[in-house]
Amino acid sequence: MRKAILLMLLTVVSNSARAEDVKDPSDPFGVIKYALPYAEQGNVTGQLTVASTYYYGKHAPQDYAKAIKWFRLAAQQGDTTAQNFLGMMYLKGQGVSQDLVRAQMWSDLATASGKQGRFLTQDELAQMRSDLAKQVSPKQAAEAQKMAKDCQADIFKGCD
Repeated sequence: MRKAILLMLLTVVSNSARAEDVKDPSDPFGVIKYALPYAEQGNVTGQLTVASTYYYGKHAPQDYAKAIKWFRLAAQQGDTTAQNFLGMMYLKGQGVSQDLVRAQMWSDLATASGKQGRFLTQDELAQMRSDLAKQVSPKQAAEAQKMAKDCQADIFKGCD
């Protein structure tokens, strides 16, 4: 229920807020302003909203470092969307140094959940997995699998 209310609030805010109504020019539609308190309380939807807003640079300046922070917090709660984004960001070196092992680990964790994530299309996910398959050595893949297993055993804490 809280997710539905937050999503409705964010939709209303992003569709109705005018730049002059919001004091922070870096958040002209107020998306961060309204989602951040939920994100800080550990709400996964709030964390994904803040993370994706910074990732895509819509409604706020693009900031991969801030996106990584919020995707990590959501991923630590087992969120598939966040795990996929972390995999992609490690693969591309967005907001972090490129790390193929961590990219593979996060991709493996997301795939293992069996859940469909949000925001990324099937084509984007397939491309990420294809790129990983081409770039990750068997030794790196084995290391990523061990890291993913350890991560799951620790309930996604300290995975990164």
